[in-house]
Amino acid sequence: MKILSFLLTLSFSLYSSEPKNNEFKFDEVAYGTGYGYFESYGLDQTGNSENYDVHLMSVPKEEMTNKFDYILLDLNSDNSGNVSTGIYKFLASDNKAIQNFTFNSASVLINYDVNTYSGDVYFAIDGTVEVKKKKDTYTLSYDLLLENGKVVTGNYEGSLKDWN
Repeated sequence: MKILSFLLTLSFSLYSSEPKNNEFKFDEVAYGTGYGYFESYGLDQTGNSENYDVHLMSVPKEEMTNKFDYILLDLNSDNSGNVSTGIYKFLASDNKAIQNFTFNSASVLINYDVNTYSGDVYFAIDGTVEVKKKKDTYTLSYDLLLENGKVVTGNYEGSLKDWN
């Protein structure tokens, strides 16, 4: 009985639909995102929210000349200097109505080729992003509802290097 229980537990963990660290799932297919970057666009017009683009990629940014998989999260943080920990919720708005702990844009690129501008490109219309940080290690978990009605779930754990 213990062997059967162990095998069932093992089979569930092998076929789990939850994404592992540094990947996202789309249509039950996992795509790696082992490289994380951020870039700051500064404070919004009210001076209350800092805009960050978080790039999660299957290749280092220097290798974006090849095909790659990619998640872009446009986060609005209450902290200047780094992305704040917390839960960010999708809020469709223009840049004049930015609120802390929201994001107004997220993109998913699968098998994208920058030379031919080909591959699958999807845009989020809803979702949440949770950001945690311990020392220099970020943990991001995200669920994005895409314009085509499909859902992307993903996780990333590691550093976020400065895009520049």
